[in-house]
Formats: sequence, structure tokens, C-alpha cells
Amino acid sequence: IDNPEGKDEFRKTLPDSFVFKFFQEAQAAYGIKAWSEAELGLIKPLPLKRGTLKFEELPGREDTAQLSAKGLTTGQVRYTDDTQVPSYYGYLVLSNCATGKIKRIDTSAALQSEGVKGVITADDIPGANSAGFV
Repeated sequence: IDNPEGKDEFRKTLPDSFVFKFFQEAQAAYGIKAWSEAELGLIKPLPLKRGTLKFEELPGREDTAQLSAKGLTTGQVRYTDDTQVPSYYGYLVLSNCATGKIKRIDTSAALQSEGVKGVITADDIPGANSAGFV
């Protein structure tokens, strides 16, 4: 874009110009009187102030690369989710009858299922059966 004042000056005026254009289009869309330039005067946007952003760093840590950065980005570092841990999983099997009384439990079908290592019932746990609500 060729602007006699330069690209930086042009960019500084863009936000105000876009807002002004938006209000002109909104006035036209809702039938509100559009103001002429003579009534408005020449709107000169305020100049933008240049700021500075300073980060405080602890002494001795300026521009220090993280030791594990290369391993993290190349995939050489192993996370705990990447580690296969041999373990067992358990599932609760609940009764179909909420008010019934269990007289016996047949675990033979469960033991014959693929991948089942064992079945634990209340009889396998020593002591009083006082687990409460499960």
C-alpha cells in the first residue's frame, strides 16, 4: 500500500478507520442519519504509544536451554503413560435383584473366560464382611 506517511503511520490509523466505517455501515443499516465530514470534523486519531516489555530472569539462568528439551521434542524421553506395567484389572459384578439374598455364587463361567486370572468373592477376604455400601 502506498501511503505518503509510510506503512507504520497507515497501520496506526487502521483501527480507528475500521471502527468509523463500522458505525457508518450500522447507521445505514438501521436508518440512522449518517453524519457528513463537515459535521464531524476531521477525526485525527491519537498516536499510539510505544511500550516496552521486560522479563525478569533469575541470575545465572539467562538464555539457558532446558536440559530435557531435545529428548522431549525427538520423542526419546519416555513418559509414564508410555511405560507398559504388568497389572491386573478388576470388575465388580452386582446382583440383578436389589432385595434378594445371595445363597451361592457360581464362578466357574467367569474362570473359564479368556484373560481371567481369578475371581475374588467375600469368602476370599478374611475377617468380618463390613465393607459398607459398594
